[in-house]
Amino acid sequence: MSDTPSSLGKEAEDEIQLYLDLTESGRWAYSVEKRTFSVDSRAAEYVIGEKLCPGFTTEHFLDQVHPADKAAVSQHFAHPTHNSLRLNFRVTDGNDSWRAITMKGQWHLDPASGERTGARGVVNCEEVAADDLRPSESELIRMIVDAIPFPVMYITADGHVDFANKSFCRATRSTTEQTTGQPVTEVLSDKERDNGTKAFLECMKGHHVSREGESAVEGMPVRYCKYVYEPVRNKSGKVLGVCATVVDLTDIKEAEEALLASHRELERSNRDLEQFAYVASHDLKAPLRAIDVLVGWLSDDLAEFTVGDVHENIGLLKQRTKRLNRLLDDLLAYSRAGKQVGELTTVDCNDLVEDICILLDVPENFQVQSSIDLGELTIYAVPLEQVLRNLISNAIKHHPGPGGRISVTAELKNDHYLFSVIDDGTGIPEEYSKRVFEMFQTLKPRDELEGSGMGLAIVSRIVECQGGRIWFEPAPGGTGTAFKFEWKLSEIDDQQSSRKNAA
Repeated sequence: MSDTPSSLGKEAEDEIQLYLDLTESGRWAYSVEKRTFSVDSRAAEYVIGEKLCPGFTTEHFLDQVHPADKAAVSQHFAHPTHNSLRLNFRVTDGNDSWRAITMKGQWHLDPASGERTGARGVVNCEEVAADDLRPSESELIRMIVDAIPFPVMYITADGHVDFANKSFCRATRSTTEQTTGQPVTEVLSDKERDNGTKAFLECMKGHHVSREGESAVEGMPVRYCKYVYEPVRNKSGKVLGVCATVVDLTDIKEAEEALLASHRELERSNRDLEQFAYVASHDLKAPLRAIDVLVGWLSDDLAEFTVGDVHENIGLLKQRTKRLNRLLDDLLAYSRAGKQVGELTTVDCNDLVEDICILLDVPENFQVQSSIDLGELTIYAVPLEQVLRNLISNAIKHHPGPGGRISVTAELKNDHYLFSVIDDGTGIPEEYSKRVFEMFQTLKPRDELEGSGMGLAIVSRIVECQGGRIWFEPAPGGTGTAFKFEWKLSEIDDQQSSRKNAA
């Protein structure tokens, strides 16, 4: 090993010798001046092999290195960045197999100039099967393209298919051999040929082309696809060819059509329900009014009749008639809830609550307080008035005492207002959290508290149609109920809110 730098210290030599004995490794040395490697007999026998005899040049050495590793090895010896050295690469043994090399060592510096004059160290290896090697860059790209689950092909500037992936071959019922090298007009289906040719010519001008349409391969079902043609350029920007991809949108298209059909059916069903609600609230109320009149006549005719429960039964009949009449009114209100929003109106919510109290004729022993410090809001006032009126009326009707206190508040959140209607009643058990917003649901028997069970269902429908949600929770202090609902900002209020936040 004539090119080996001067010997190391005894401890270092002993450590290296022990490593060589345990790993069946050899020694190597490299001369910067001569650009040659030298190896001992162990390296030649166990590691390098017969073709790499002592004294071979760097070029000779690199010829034996696997193409995937050659650049890294060459760069390291031409421009080393550290004094220590560790490389992992592969060299051929000439028999279609490769030896995986681990080369470790230390660069030697000239004492006077401080420049690297050479390196030395140890090397060992293991046999590696050809199938275990990392594929070349071109092979790896081809494997990746083949793994893409939709058809891809590359068309050269002269209009021939350079390669097509496996998905393309499956879709066209062809093989790689039948596709590669063929004019693109021969590869495309009849239905796509004209469009594909136009797209290719446009793409060769440097333009991106994308379109959707049907595609049919003989003997296969018609598919709805998206075709994308993308120019492929070199570093200077010249268009070398076209990459064409085909994405099958059939399942998405069928799902969209099914969704559209369901939407049309839902609209038809809603129209039928609205028609039913109209009939129920108008046509059925006519005979109901007649029954109410007949009950009044009977009550007058039997005013002096004192035998049995006649007057009590007539009273119950009047009550049931009145209940049915209210139910029909509420059913119509529910069908219209959230749809007749009216126009955007500028209102002060405190004034709105005051007007609601006048309309409801709130008993004197009830206090309804509104503390909404939001100024004037530009909102759909009609549905908001319906919601607040129902909640305030509900709080009064279900209050256990002769009098009580109701508080209405609101605050601005990110994209909505949060309204709260809080009473000091007995509260609502948590298990009723969903039931109270359903149709025809009441917490007490109707004989105890008259009602259709539609009030909160109407409120919930209006709030949801405005893009919000409603819920209830125990009032602060644990006594009573706090109904809360979100009300989305109108575009005008949203702009005003943004300006306030910016300021």
